[in-house]
Amino acid sequence: MSRILPSGYGASKETTGGWLRRSYVAAQRSNPLFSTTRLVGSVPWIAGGLFSGGQVVSNGGFVYYAASGGTAGTTPPTHITGTVSDGGINWTFWGVQTAPVVSQSASHNAALSLTFTPPGSNPDFPSDRSSVFRVVGGTPFSNGNQAGIPGFQTDLMLSTGNLGGKGAGESGYCSWQSCYQVDFEGDILEFKGIFFGAGPILIRVNGVPLDYAFTPVAGGFRYVTLDFTNCTSAQAFGTTIGRSIYQIEITFGMNQNTASPIWVVSASCKPTSNLSYPSVADNRRLYLLGDSQSEGYDLAASWNAYALQLQNLLGVEIVNDSIAGTGIVATASNTAANYQTRALKNLAVHNGHRPIAGILIQPSSNDTSYASNSGINSAMSTLLQTLRGAFPGVPIISLGALTGGSNASAQQAAQLGNESAVLAAVTQQQARGDLNTFGITLASDPLGPDITGTGRVGTVTGNGGADFDIDSGGLHRTVAGHCATALRQARALGAIWSAMP
Repeated sequence: MSRILPSGYGASKETTGGWLRRSYVAAQRSNPLFSTTRLVGSVPWIAGGLFSGGQVVSNGGFVYYAASGGTAGTTPPTHITGTVSDGGINWTFWGVQTAPVVSQSASHNAALSLTFTPPGSNPDFPSDRSSVFRVVGGTPFSNGNQAGIPGFQTDLMLSTGNLGGKGAGESGYCSWQSCYQVDFEGDILEFKGIFFGAGPILIRVNGVPLDYAFTPVAGGFRYVTLDFTNCTSAQAFGTTIGRSIYQIEITFGMNQNTASPIWVVSASCKPTSNLSYPSVADNRRLYLLGDSQSEGYDLAASWNAYALQLQNLLGVEIVNDSIAGTGIVATASNTAANYQTRALKNLAVHNGHRPIAGILIQPSSNDTSYASNSGINSAMSTLLQTLRGAFPGVPIISLGALTGGSNASAQQAAQLGNESAVLAAVTQQQARGDLNTFGITLASDPLGPDITGTGRVGTVTGNGGADFDIDSGGLHRTVAGHCATALRQARALGAIWSAMP
């Protein structure tokens, strides 16, 4: 039996400011950057299984911890106090299971006979949407030449081929992120995905991450199962007793050097279970223009990129349109992909799918090589006027300048000049009567400036970036730097939200 979910999209009577404030407050209750809460027990105990020291497993609704690794015996742990051997490993009782058990297979579980498929004649390769799950963030990517799908596009992909392309000579990882979401009512959910070149996948349930980021077997379709049968759902997720309703969010990234598709396609469950979409009142999203900093360049786990961290902190979807090597200033090498050219093309497509409620602009460190501060100011002024003409009532916010903790003082100072030039353009736009354009600096955070041009890793002076962002990142920040950036920007944006109608 197969079903197609209705779109679930609808207009909201809530003001933009009201929507942003409500989402921000709700996000702070469960986001891992505000809380270290994790759901435990997603890895099941298996007889004869290989487990490492420190491994946490679940069995029968309880969670156990192994101080030392080894091969499990044949007697499953069932005790509720102390430490007991299974015949191979000593397991210490830890508590109750709060996470669904995660497993994967090359074949479909026939007992899950209710299958939800995306619209289109081909349920595995739909032409209009990539998934029965709703795309809620990141920059989903699919190569149009893979799997015999000429010109295949996901919801957020605007052209075939490389949307989030790396700059010349770059290597490593970037934040080609896909973030999918659906509401599930039941006990066992199986989703079908295609994972060519996929890295670890992060799963959240009602906003709380699982204790295990699993890596799917690459090379084609895989069936991933979330089994909630033994987890304490009512206590763990705050659901109404008697009803197990979970908001499932799946996030993954992809190696930018692997031009291969990854996406979640369909979902299956028991005939008595059901899928639905998140609230139709949240039929809006933000759009971010950025460079390699926002892209998450050189992060092995792309969900650590500040753009996606910021999405989780604010509680709203952010379309991350960030490409390494680009900036506000147009040059011979980036004319087709600089901020203005890219925004005019991509925003129209995104806004046609679901309304863009705000535009975020990350000042690019590349621009200090492309132009003087006056040139950056002129380019930013043109960008703001162009965006305002295309989106008259949408808030536009310039974010703070970014640099890595170990960057030279001269480079940090250059970014401060860059930020000042961008903020001057914001002030000029406001002087034209545009009071819906804003600018923030990372210095606006109560913790003090993020960069000052004087401090860095190895040479910490004054209140420079290294005083807070103590990481080894050069131009590109490490995970610690991305987390610091997201926290600071979320606080500054929250202050803007509070003053909006």
